[in-house]
Amino acid sequence: MRLVASNPDAMGDMILRQPLYAALAGAGHELLLIVRSNTIPVARLVAPAARLLEFPVDPYTMTAGKHVIRLEWLVRQVRAFQPDLLLLASYQWTVAEEQLAAALSDVPVAGMTGHLCPGTGPASGIRFTRQVEVSRELHELEKNRRLCEMLLDRPVGWERPRVTVTDEQRQRARSVLARYGLGPDGFWVAAVGESPRSRLSLLRSWGEQRWAEVLGHAVRAHGWRFALLGLPEEQEASRRIRAALGPAAASAVVVDEPGHDFDLLAGATALCRGYLGRDTGPMHLAAALDKPVIAVFGGGHWPRFTPVATSARVLTLGVPCQDCAWDCPFAESYCIKEVPVDAVTTAIDEIAASSAGGVRLEVLPSSAELVGRMVRELRALHVSESERLLLQLQEKEAALHRVAEIAEGYRRTVAERDQQLQEVDHQLQRLLRLTRYPRAIARAFRTVARILSPGGKRAS
Repeated sequence: MRLVASNPDAMGDMILRQPLYAALAGAGHELLLIVRSNTIPVARLVAPAARLLEFPVDPYTMTAGKHVIRLEWLVRQVRAFQPDLLLLASYQWTVAEEQLAAALSDVPVAGMTGHLCPGTGPASGIRFTRQVEVSRELHELEKNRRLCEMLLDRPVGWERPRVTVTDEQRQRARSVLARYGLGPDGFWVAAVGESPRSRLSLLRSWGEQRWAEVLGHAVRAHGWRFALLGLPEEQEASRRIRAALGPAAASAVVVDEPGHDFDLLAGATALCRGYLGRDTGPMHLAAALDKPVIAVFGGGHWPRFTPVATSARVLTLGVPCQDCAWDCPFAESYCIKEVPVDAVTTAIDEIAASSAGGVRLEVLPSSAELVGRMVRELRALHVSESERLLLQLQEKEAALHRVAEIAEGYRRTVAERDQQLQEVDHQLQRLLRLTRYPRAIARAFRTVARILSPGGKRAS
């Protein structure tokens, strides 16, 4: 069967889908994957036998009805593949996929019992031919397993995500890292910077000072060295973290190589000893390359995207608002900002002592002081929101009152105009009567005079 699978999401989601595509390819299905431009290199590792097609628009930022011409190009490319099935691989789908499914209305559609991405358009109009029942809280790897079993109509042997980098990627990383004084298996990859332009990145950030403390501990206690990797917009934060290390900064480098790309990231991760950092795509890449992972998580999607590794320590703070999809009402994202530094340094010590086999997801307890602070914030937020809603209501009532006054003014004006028109009509009728009767009398006099005149002639 020829399957076309839509993948609108980022690196981590793609890596967690690797067992799904491996199983489909192993069952003899031919795959065409539609991916975003920045995940094409990842998709080559995840599904090396699949054909790849790039979304001509950002599927998450487009709105319904826009970019129709560019999507027509995508539809033509998909039709040329002659698909037997359109697979929406994500739990939540986008407007671009809505329009793709509508344009391919003669192609069966399969997916999960998810939903349209919030805020991207009206209610979904996709008519699924087959859907597998999954709950939102399930880990993405388990969602993919159930989706795979539905597609293959049988139970599947399920493994964790695995990828293999190319020799070219290893060689590129080896030559670049050598210029920074780093050799194979002599450093850890750290993704610790955040983008100041992204609210989500700032919400998911643990904080520069905390990262500096744990990196410094790893350097001083265990002699670890670090390659700080990240997107270009994250590198300034990485430089500040490195500077905050003080003397330990000599054991950390910010890799800001011109042309920084996925090949360098993949090769460097394959050559490193492990990963330390945030919940990122590089974290999932490290796990898929059998590297130990130490990660500080927030609660926005906990625990749906935790790394599937052979060795991992993943820490977050237990808060009542976990799994909020990062719709955070608080002044700070406490679920990650309040993860204590000593919990992370303990995880580093365990990994360094080689006593950390297996994966441990730690939900650390919140302090009574923090819970009280959150309650006070929510109460203040509730009061503030109530006051805001009351003010809005008052403003709407005032606006309605003004509209009513204007309407009453128009009503009075119309009534006065009607009265004036009636008076004008009355005067017109009076004038018509006054002009009609004198003319009639004149005609009568002229007729009588003509009759009475000698010979029937009109009298003078």
